[in-house]
Formats: sequence, C-alpha cells, structure tokens
Amino acid sequence: KPFHPTRLQEVLSNKKVFDGTLRSKGFFWMASSWKICGEWAQAGLELSLSPLKPWNSILVDMDLEDEDRDMVEKELKEVAQEPFGDRRQEIVFIGTRNLSEDRVKQALDKVLLTDEEMKGGFDKWQSLDDPVGVLDDEDVMQLVEGDHDHDHEESDDSEDDSEDDSEDSDDDSQEDDDQQAANTSDVGEKRGRDSSDKGSKRHVVARPHNYE
Repeated sequence: KPFHPTRLQEVLSNKKVFDGTLRSKGFFWMASSWKICGEWAQAGLELSLSPLKPWNSILVDMDLEDEDRDMVEKELKEVAQEPFGDRRQEIVFIGTRNLSEDRVKQALDKVLLTDEEMKGGFDKWQSLDDPVGVLDDEDVMQLVEGDHDHDHEESDDSEDDSEDDSEDSDDDSQEDDDQQAANTSDVGEKRGRDSSDKGSKRHVVARPHNYE
C-alpha cells in the first residue's frame, strides 16, 4: 500500500515517533505519485525525501538498452506483485535503545491508505492533497528524459574530445620530430611540451526538501 501524503506529513512532524533513530534509509511509495519511487534518507536530525527514479514497472515500458532492460526485468520479477508491480515501502531504521520498532511500525502503518481508500485507485489518489510535495510524476519524468538526452550529448562531446586529443597528439608528435631534427647538432638542449589537457566533467546535483 502507498503512503497517504497528508498523514505522512503529520507523522514526520511528530518527533516522538522516531525518538532514538540515528539513521534511516530506503525508498517509499506515495499515493499521489504512480511513476516515481521516492528516496528516504535520514542521518541525525535531518530527513530528506526526494525522487529516486521511476519504478521498474514504469522503466520496463521505456526505451532501454538491452543490458539495462535485462536488469530491470530481473529486478521486477523478483519483487513484483500485481497489480502494483514493484511499488512498495522498504525503509530500514538504525538507532539507540530508545528506538521502538513497534512504535515506528504502528505509526507508519497508519499512514498507509486504508482498504476503502485503496478502492479509489490512482485516478482518485493523484487528487490527494500532498503537503510533502517531493514527487511529481510529470516533472520528474521530464528530468529523466532530459537526462537521457544529456547522456547522448556527453557521448558526442567525448567523441569530439577524443578527436581533438588525437589531433593534438599528432601535432605534438610532429613538433617533437621537428624539434629533434632542429637540435641534432646540440644534443644537450631539449625542449619538451606538456599537452595533457584535462577534460571537464559535468554532473547534476539534486537538492531534496529537508524535514527536521
């Protein structure tokens, strides 16, 4: 069952529930989001909830490389339960003696949709108020598609860089040959050139919402 977003926010605001927790991590399913798996990451007093990736149930219908498709299909087969595929809650809590497994479990169980709410289906769930507001199927899918295009651009850039490096290497080699020829009569004087240009690396940093 997915989390009800409003009830999840209420539990996150109750520090007593997680008393004694040093660290918690995993992923979660929010009722208002059908496509995106949420990441739960907490260390000390800071808890971050953020989009992780599309569920494998969504990825399997996307245009994937054969190797990626094999991995997605394998993972999906291991955990999938119809009609929700691999959507589920999987969070691990680590803490002191003050951490109560029963207290946390009971609190989070109450956050799950009720049997009556489950009957509404996603068409009704997506209209739920979402004060947590970190998972948006439409926006995140655009980012996923944009990242796919970005990978192609990086690949093209890498090829261009390789060609440039190859040309530079050829030029350097020719210059070295010319230099050696010019300095044949003066072996003691040699001039070198450092042509080790470092390519820049691009990366994307996601800044999730924090809840203390």
